[in-house]
Amino acid sequence: TREQKIALEHSEKVVQLPVSKTKKLIKELQTIEKLNKKQAHKIADLLPKDEEDIMAIFSKETFVPSKEDIKKILEIVREYI
Repeated sequence: TREQKIALEHSEKVVQLPVSKTKKLIKELQTIEKLNKKQAHKIADLLPKDEEDIMAIFSKETFVPSKEDIKKILEIVREYI
């Protein structure tokens, strides 16, 4: 059906990591000072590709990562995608 085709196309576009890789990614993200578990999970879920994506993740947070931390986050995420 049309709905199934749309759902399949959407699922192919959404990048997801295997559970084992996701756990490793979260653990590595948590080595960044001030990044809490919830934020690490959010990053692992969304797999940001650039600084804008990261800023969107933190838009409602009281903590905003430094430019250096953003660079570290992107480097770590790129290892997994």
